[in-house]
Amino acid sequence: MKTLTVKKLDVMSVAMFAGVLAAVVSLFAVVLAWGMTLVDFASFEAYFPNMFEWNTGSGILAFIFVPLVNFVVGWVYGAVIAWLYNIALGSSKGVKIEVEE
Repeated sequence: MKTLTVKKLDVMSVAMFAGVLAAVVSLFAVVLAWGMTLVDFASFEAYFPNMFEWNTGSGILAFIFVPLVNFVVGWVYGAVIAWLYNIALGSSKGVKIEVEE
């Protein structure tokens, strides 16, 4: 075991990681939500005949818009957290981690 000390985090890499993670998770959520609404709208077909077309169009927009927005929000969140973490690391002697080669 080797002990290393983390003295600083790269803000851009943490921000990018948080943004990509948020976008991927939200993409799975969009797929799940869209699938559930397709099943739900199938039961309302007699009352709302154009609902399937509306759901398809809004689903396609959601596939683009929701992950994009979540990427931006996740990126900003990751940048702020990394910046605050660097401030905390600067006032302390760092964080010790053990790694194995």
